[in-house]
Amino acid sequence: TYFYRPRTINQDTFDIKPLIFIRDPLERLHSTWKQKITSERDTGYFYFWNYYPLLRPNMSFENFLTAISKIPLQYNDKHLMSVEQYLGGKDKLKFFDIQSITKLSYFIESKINSSEPQANTTSKKIPISDRAYHIFQKNLSHRYELEKKFMEK
Repeated sequence: TYFYRPRTINQDTFDIKPLIFIRDPLERLHSTWKQKITSERDTGYFYFWNYYPLLRPNMSFENFLTAISKIPLQYNDKHLMSVEQYLGGKDKLKFFDIQSITKLSYFIESKINSSEPQANTTSKKIPISDRAYHIFQKNLSHRYELEKKFMEK
């Protein structure tokens, strides 16, 4: 989801603002869960178990959301971070042009004459339940305020 993570940022760092595309945070966490937790997960060495003992193979998405809501922010890895945390704080956001990935998808699809953007078709479609949405809203949405703001535009 994030394409650039500078170590230090100041006004002299860039001639133009780097462009960052963000996804809906619940969809991004759902994608992380599918790739890292479900039976579709990566088959190589899996570090999540070492760092996050609350996470278990094939746990439900609802349990995954509840578990990650208990992980202190300073221990989040890139899959769980908000864009604000990833970039190092609100004061760094002014150096970036942040756009919704949905806008990019619509733009690309309009250029290739497709009627509607298509999601990734290589992974199994697992819908996000109303219960998962509720858990996200209650326990995690406050961590992703910036993303929510850009998704509403």
